[in-house]
Amino acid sequence: MRVIRDFYYLFKKIIYNLLMELGYFLFFGMIDKKFIGLAIRSVFGKKKLKYKFFDNGGVYVNKWKDFIWQNFELIPKLLKDLIDDLDERSKEDAKKIIKNILFFIPYGSKNFLLEESALDFIFDQKDREEQKKFDQRIEKIKTKYVLPYVPTWNFFGTAEGLYFIEDKVDLKGFLLDKLIIDGGGYIGDSLVLFMEFNPYKVLVFEPLEENIKSLQQTLVKNNISLDKVLVFKIGLDKENRRSKLFKAGSASTIIAGSKIDYKGEENIELVSLDDFYHNNKENFESKKIGCIKLDIEGNEYNAILGALKVIKEHRPILLISIYHVPQDFFYIKPLLQKEVENYRFMIRRINPYGFFEETLLIGYPEEIEKK
Repeated sequence: MRVIRDFYYLFKKIIYNLLMELGYFLFFGMIDKKFIGLAIRSVFGKKKLKYKFFDNGGVYVNKWKDFIWQNFELIPKLLKDLIDDLDERSKEDAKKIIKNILFFIPYGSKNFLLEESALDFIFDQKDREEQKKFDQRIEKIKTKYVLPYVPTWNFFGTAEGLYFIEDKVDLKGFLLDKLIIDGGGYIGDSLVLFMEFNPYKVLVFEPLEENIKSLQQTLVKNNISLDKVLVFKIGLDKENRRSKLFKAGSASTIIAGSKIDYKGEENIELVSLDDFYHNNKENFESKKIGCIKLDIEGNEYNAILGALKVIKEHRPILLISIYHVPQDFFYIKPLLQKEVENYRFMIRRINPYGFFEETLLIGYPEEIEKK
């Protein structure tokens, strides 16, 4: 029976990989475009499907579906513009993300090849090696810090992106006595890591009251001085305005129609970081911003538009989530390259167990790179 079972799973894996490659080739013009159009329309047509997408509400499947449906002929160029000047690992991760999105969207969490063991079918040897490193890194972090509860993805937030540049930048020297912007503070999972670099203050932007309460517990449990952290119950955007917040725990968002099981709505305040800093800098002794982290559930592009002045002036390290919606994935990096000179960028999946969740655009100014 064991031989039969092993053969069954091997067969499934082979079929899965063939389907993945076929979808990728179709999508990127490896065969006749008329057939591509037919295939894409049959997959991304107007018929509404019920998306569960592995119960991960933070991945806005219908946003990706609509974008691909409307722009599929542009995707190869958008991908090329995104990865042309990036390192090889960034290119591999970006292509893998698109491949996974293409395959998973039509099926949601009920794909016949992806029942209980989906992970066994999508991770290659490099992924497995990264998972081992990730596990070791997280275990070390968990011995140092305590959270009110362990997030479902079992890791310590977007600040983990700093790990990928610690060999390129003197992080402790650069971030010392500077401001750190924690956009989407959640329960303080990134905050605890930021405190390792002895910043002047961490400014946390978190519009959901229940997350702020958990974050305050994180401060107490980890003996973090309240003088070093300022929490603002507001969100970040391109302009100062009010908006509905659709409440869904860690996936709470101002992006409507995201197929998330919402638990109510709340009217919240949004600000641009440019205006916020300009109006409050005297309260921070005009300290420079050393790092901007954004994980705000699909509104990252707008937040960057509202932060271009401080990015140009302060030239901080950037840790930007780009996986929630396609506009973030494809357009944030070209926008920054156009507006901000001499930055280096990379794309990394900070949680190598995700299909494309927790994907970051990491940027830092060339002048702080180790010689």
